[in-house]
Amino acid sequence: MQNQQENKHTWEGTGGTPSQEPPSPQKLRCFRDILGIVLSLSDEEWRTLTSDVPNEGTKLQFACLCTKIITSVCKSAIQSYLPTLICMLGMEAVLRAEEKLEKKAESASMSSSTSTAPSPKHSAER
Repeated sequence: MQNQQENKHTWEGTGGTPSQEPPSPQKLRCFRDILGIVLSLSDEEWRTLTSDVPNEGTKLQFACLCTKIITSVCKSAIQSYLPTLICMLGMEAVLRAEEKLEKKAESASMSSSTSTAPSPKHSAER
């Protein structure tokens, strides 16, 4: 039962509920990194960090909250700067950069999977 509860919090904290799409690989990496930092805190560090928090939660809940904050800030920054970049660089340059980012994310997710076979899309590009 405890595992299910932990999984539920993990799932919710990384951007989804079981009825929604799974969180992106980037969001999962962010959550994993934050959780690693939070779990490595000593009891004294944890007490110091949460001393002024009225509703002290668990370390897992704290990591979920931090992940939500970071992803929200990142999305806001991208939405704020993207129109300026389009104006400065032109739409074509932005689209090329977006394509490169998608390819990078795709290759990162492929490298983290257990399959080593190239996808048909990558085979066609070579």
